[in-house]
Amino acid sequence: MPDVLTRLKGRDTRHLWALVERTAPRAATALASVALAALVSPDQVGVYALGIVVLTFVQAMTDVGARQSLLLHWTQGATDRFVRRFAWLAVPGSALAMAVGLVLVSRLGTGADEASFVMLLPMLVVPGLAILSMPAMVELQARGHWRQATSSQGVGAIVGLVVGLGVMLWTRSILGGAVQLAVAELVTLLLATRAVRRRRTAPRTGEAPGVVRDYALTSGYAVLGWGQGQVDRLALGAWAGAATLGLYTFASQVSRSLAEAAAQGTSSVLRADLGRVDRADDVDALRSTVNRAMARSASLVGVVAVASIAGAAVLAIVLSPDWRPALLVVPLFAASGFGTAASWNTTALLQRIGRVGRAMWVRVVGVLMAFPIAWAATHSLPLAAGLVVAREVVVAVMLGIACGRYAPVRGLVVVCCWTAVFSFVGVIALWIF
Repeated sequence: MPDVLTRLKGRDTRHLWALVERTAPRAATALASVALAALVSPDQVGVYALGIVVLTFVQAMTDVGARQSLLLHWTQGATDRFVRRFAWLAVPGSALAMAVGLVLVSRLGTGADEASFVMLLPMLVVPGLAILSMPAMVELQARGHWRQATSSQGVGAIVGLVVGLGVMLWTRSILGGAVQLAVAELVTLLLATRAVRRRRTAPRTGEAPGVVRDYALTSGYAVLGWGQGQVDRLALGAWAGAATLGLYTFASQVSRSLAEAAAQGTSSVLRADLGRVDRADDVDALRSTVNRAMARSASLVGVVAVASIAGAAVLAIVLSPDWRPALLVVPLFAASGFGTAASWNTTALLQRIGRVGRAMWVRVVGVLMAFPIAWAATHSLPLAAGLVVAREVVVAVMLGIACGRYAPVRGLVVVCCWTAVFSFVGVIALWIF
């Protein structure tokens, strides 16, 4: 146990770089959503949101599961063979899946013009570009080059945002949002590949064991996680139309984007740390590592939640009154970020101890809870926001239970306390305004 703590000492700056690396694309997407809110109607934002639903589903099936598995197994040996085979299948497959998905969601009966979905065509290449950049990003992070990984992602996000905003202003359409995502991934791919070539040392030997099996489990788990976060939007689009979906999505983007980035960033660092713990049965070392990560992520989520609430107050002055219902629920929505962060960190632990398969049922529960959230959103956004907060906490606690004796109880208690405080703030804000 002391040896583990010694190895991890002095690495805390990684959390900052990991936060920036995950925050950059999320912040760019949030800013693009704000620009779209100023330029187009809520139903067009709803169409863009359905495109994001399809994109995140394809990414859950492909690079999300592969990225997490590679980062966890990187220290155990070479992963080149898996990467080559995976890219050969997943790059063209992801473009086809995007095309089929966009056609399907365009037929949901949201009330939006189906021709609007043509504007989302640049999204077809986004998952493939992310898959191609994944090996370089994983290698940079696993070797400890977090600053280089962050700068690649950050510059890509900035360039994508600049180009996307230009297209938005020129076309006054959601085409700009789709172009932004494609350009960001392309620039990230180029910069990350260049950074790896400049820092690569001797070739690694010995294929890492268990990568394929872990990818299959993690990918299935990621798809269920996608369902937990996105099925409510699909149902809401079908039940209430694109305009209501646009309001719901905009509220979620403003309040949760940065929080989810903080959660993903700390979980990436945590996976690298858990991979360095010598034995999977070292309960004390694993549990204390996760407890520390959860405390850090809760603090980061608290900071970005305050920033999101402040941003919503500014947007309430700038944007038209049509967006006021969405902005009012931002403080309550922000409280859900703590449960999300706990889930990401606990998932990393489940991967390390080989219990992801046993935790699938938890994600199924999360997916089922999406339907009452969608129903609530058709009647009341505050009620839907409250149910989102409840879902994230319930899922985080159940994932902790799935960890058994490894459960990071102290970290979960901290998360519940933060959630309670911000939920109270959100309710007070609704009552006042």
